[in-house]
Amino acid sequence: LTTINKIEPLSRQNYVPNGNTPLYDCLGFTIERLNQRSQMMKKTKKAFSVLVVILTDGQENASTQFNRQRVFDLIGDKTKEGWTFVYLGANQDAFTEAANLGIVGGNTLSYTADSTGIAAATASLSQSTASYMASAASNTATASNNTNTTVTAFFGPPLKETNPKPSKSARKRLSIQKGKNPIT
Repeated sequence: LTTINKIEPLSRQNYVPNGNTPLYDCLGFTIERLNQRSQMMKKTKKAFSVLVVILTDGQENASTQFNRQRVFDLIGDKTKEGWTFVYLGANQDAFTEAANLGIVGGNTLSYTADSTGIAAATASLSQSTASYMASAASNTATASNNTNTTVTAFFGPPLKETNPKPSKSARKRLSIQKGKNPIT
């Protein structure tokens, strides 16, 4: 690991996107690393919550260590332990991609990959994260460690659990469309 002050700022010379998205590898390694940290937290007997936010503008196309089923299983196991997974996706059917990973529709957001869409998505994420953190803080008084407090409607009212892909009207409502502010 490298400390943040030793990381070189991104520039056009040192950061060149090449269209590869090793999404499964990123998720698999992140979940494994967070699991190590959560095991340490459990030993402290302090209450804590785990929120994993996935923000992507591309579909999986470059992983070498993890596959979809392995990530699906990891997410399922950690969701049962009370972790919350949130998926924000652009340039794809975010609801299908999230469902393929085991992430419920209420924790999924589709956004347009432009400055307006990204701004709206991050505003929605910020607002929802603040609500999540307030809820997690209120649960601290009753929880001695990470208990099953999984959120299944991070971005709004719960969707039917039996249908991980919401209807067209629900997708339209949840989608962030260019030029429209979904936060009202």
